[in-house]
Amino acid sequence: DCAGVCFGSSADASFDLHEGNNLVSFYSLPQDASLEGIFDGLDLDGILGEGNASAYIGDAWYGSLDEIDAASGYWVQANSDQDIDFCGESSSSVMYTLHDANNLISYPYAGSQLISDALPGAVQDEVYAIVGEGVASLNIGGNWAGSLNGFDGGKGYWFARTAGSEDVQFSYNAPGLSDARSVTTALPEVPEAFRYAQSTEQSFYFVEAITQNDEAMTDNNWILAYNNDVIVGARMWNGEYTDIPAM
Repeated sequence: DCAGVCFGSSADASFDLHEGNNLVSFYSLPQDASLEGIFDGLDLDGILGEGNASAYIGDAWYGSLDEIDAASGYWVQANSDQDIDFCGESSSSVMYTLHDANNLISYPYAGSQLISDALPGAVQDEVYAIVGEGVASLNIGGNWAGSLNGFDGGKGYWFARTAGSEDVQFSYNAPGLSDARSVTTALPEVPEAFRYAQSTEQSFYFVEAITQNDEAMTDNNWILAYNNDVIVGARMWNGEYTDIPAM
């Protein structure tokens, strides 16, 4: 804890948690990276990583997840809106190993980068989809299509690869000075009538085109996903390959 002042290679980590499920990662970590050290005083239900998890019961953590790793992403389940603030060592020099199928990893910088700028070309060829919290992008012939166009500091991401793929190692390209501000696309706020609960289990439909009465779908129309009579996803139509979430 640096008492709000960071020195040398330290970096201030500050981001908001909303009530419910938050897909996060850490671009800096304090010396004590245990769950107690990072989340002390927060009102949480639990934390899920890739293949491990812990629940907060009473005043202690129980489960297989003991501490936060700079290379990993996590679902943080918050009981109310709150924020995380601490000072720690920068995570920018992380080397990642992607196995086959789904990988839950971090973005190690505090700023923001487009997918095409952040990932080396050879790595982009190895990943067919990237999924964030309620957003996704599909690799179509080397071009990324969907609501997720870049990475933001403090967010976690699922990298999807073909089953049976060989392991591949990479590091993100370092962002430039112009990437200090967000370059990711801000989505329209979902109207109250279409609201749905963010789940840790999410899927996406990528829709190339929609026609109704022989008329092509136009912008500013909302596309809804239902499970029986319950809305489980909503996205404003924004053209070819609009992604529709389904929780």
